[in-house]
Amino acid sequence: AGAVATALTAWAVARSPILVDPQGTSIWRSLVVASYVAVGLYTWWRRPGSRLGPLLVGNGFLYALTSFNASGKPWAYTQGMEMWAVYDVYTAYLLLSYPRGRLESGLQRTFIRAYALSTAVLTGLTLALSPTFAGAGSFNDCGTRCPANPLAVGGVEIGRALNLASSVVFTIALIGLTMLLLDKARTAGPVMRRAVTPVAAVFAAIVVWFVISLYVLPAYPGTRAA
Repeated sequence: AGAVATALTAWAVARSPILVDPQGTSIWRSLVVASYVAVGLYTWWRRPGSRLGPLLVGNGFLYALTSFNASGKPWAYTQGMEMWAVYDVYTAYLLLSYPRGRLESGLQRTFIRAYALSTAVLTGLTLALSPTFAGAGSFNDCGTRCPANPLAVGGVEIGRALNLASSVVFTIALIGLTMLLLDKARTAGPVMRRAVTPVAAVFAAIVVWFVISLYVLPAYPGTRAA
């Protein structure tokens, strides 16, 4: 199933009529699917009593479903953007539950609940009122060719406001998640610290890259080739 999901992701994204770089993006997105499923299966095999393995496998399959947003058809694209919102919250939960497979503090649980609720509200409003969706990074970049949301009944100005709100909430969530991961690494014991610190460091770098791709590149398109 993981191999099929990886192959379908590569095929669907590479054939995208809307993504800026469908061929290059198909490689990266299929690698994400394959990596999560493979690592999850290995973890599940080595630690069958842990929830981490199934969570990792689920993350890979969920990421594969976001590939609907590579479609040029409005309904499929909209479905993909919905799945992308679900994937964001799921991944935040996965990162905070690493390596034991569960959230370990009230602050972490509060963060996930608040992030899930705000994402659900903004996604629902976007589906109902916004003709467009907020940017989701270079892996989903479709420039000016993004299909319109077929469910929306609102206008462009409402859409811009909702997209801005979604981007701001997502950025705040990324920063909050990074701080929670760094705090988890700082307060953990020696063994846990060795497991969590690399994840926190890599995620902090990913946040910087995402903020640049979401805010800087659209404002300064000439920097894409740099």
